[in-house]
Amino acid sequence: MDTGTGYRGRIPFPPLQLTVEEQERCQELTLQLLDQTLRSYDERGVAANGSPLHHSCLASARWKSVKTQHNASLYCERHRGGPHDLHMPLGNWKSPLVLLAVGTIHSCLDDVMLGLTTQSFGDMQLRAASVASQEIRGAMLAKISGPTEEDPFNSQSVVWIVGEQKWPLSMVVNPRDFVNLWASGVITDANGDRIGYEVVQPAQLPQCPEIPGSIKRGKFMYGALFREQDGVVDVYIQVHVETMGAVVNAVMMNAIWSSTLGFWKAPRFSEEKKIEWCVITSAVKRANSKRKPLETKSGKGLLSCCRCSAVLVPRNQSEYSRGTLACAACASILCFSCSVKRSIKTTTGRSKGAVTRNVAVVLCRNCLKLVEQERAAKIAWEQYQYRLMYSATDACSSSQPLWGLADDSAMFVWSPDRHFSVSDVLHTYSDGEEEWTP
Repeated sequence: MDTGTGYRGRIPFPPLQLTVEEQERCQELTLQLLDQTLRSYDERGVAANGSPLHHSCLASARWKSVKTQHNASLYCERHRGGPHDLHMPLGNWKSPLVLLAVGTIHSCLDDVMLGLTTQSFGDMQLRAASVASQEIRGAMLAKISGPTEEDPFNSQSVVWIVGEQKWPLSMVVNPRDFVNLWASGVITDANGDRIGYEVVQPAQLPQCPEIPGSIKRGKFMYGALFREQDGVVDVYIQVHVETMGAVVNAVMMNAIWSSTLGFWKAPRFSEEKKIEWCVITSAVKRANSKRKPLETKSGKGLLSCCRCSAVLVPRNQSEYSRGTLACAACASILCFSCSVKRSIKTTTGRSKGAVTRNVAVVLCRNCLKLVEQERAAKIAWEQYQYRLMYSATDACSSSQPLWGLADDSAMFVWSPDRHFSVSDVLHTYSDGEEEWTP
């Protein structure tokens, strides 16, 4: 199962098996943070037409503008250490910093939620690398709830994350770890509007104490809301960060701004997920049916493009065998003009070295158009159902430990918490960008 390889190949906690009372407490904390975030969102203020205020028009008496761009702004609360809208789990925080990120995303709500949804630790690693350019390690310690047909984006889990600074900062800054309660999903308000949410806060679990040594336990908490109106998603993210000091320098603020902007990259990551899912399911179908790639030949016996019938003249004897111009979805042989190349990230599964790598995928324009038209909610639910199909049990209950790896057999085998990856259908492996061969 894809629970994560830990940090440097080790998970310092025993298998986490939550009691019913602990699961109920986790759900209660999630609902509390979600409720308080919703109230803060409603109290933000509205314009004359009843819509939320523009992201650059918040109350200057409370919020100081820190960063802004055409579709997003970041604010810092002026009075640090005072009362806040959100509660503070785990008692007092050292120099808490309260931030507010607001703006809009030109997309639909479901595409945003598909890009942000993380049903496994591998999903979290890919999201961190794709939308925040960060590599994280750790493990998913327990899964409290998973997707439903009504809400395929639903997820609640306990996650251990270790973050390291890149060189040269790693020479002077120790790694920090976090044990968080992570929840996401979609709710419907009293007006019938759908609101996506993601709430993250420290998990109050004695089974996961601080690790002695150089790793320092950190704290961060946020409530993020996404509300679609007229083809635009309104974004509201309230963040609490423990800074460990009274002074917040420009480097830290820039890092927070960069990480926050990752939410605005959710539609792009959603497209990558759609492409990856299309490639994987197509490969599984071909493996089951043993169907050969679609190809046509000209009168001279040379291969020709299945879309425009252009004759493909190989540069050398191995040109065709490499399959660099075959659609990864339908396996049709393509010419350069009829092919579209996309680069998607996938996890390496290694405890050391790079966490993710890039895989180059070639698609025909017809398949790419079909992928773009796929409903995000349908993709999310199909992924979960497919995991269940190849799993003996549903591991969404935290009463079952999540340690272990997926069965490494010739056929594709997944579990409910297994991260889907193009690597499962690749014939070769490399640390650089790799062509996908159907």
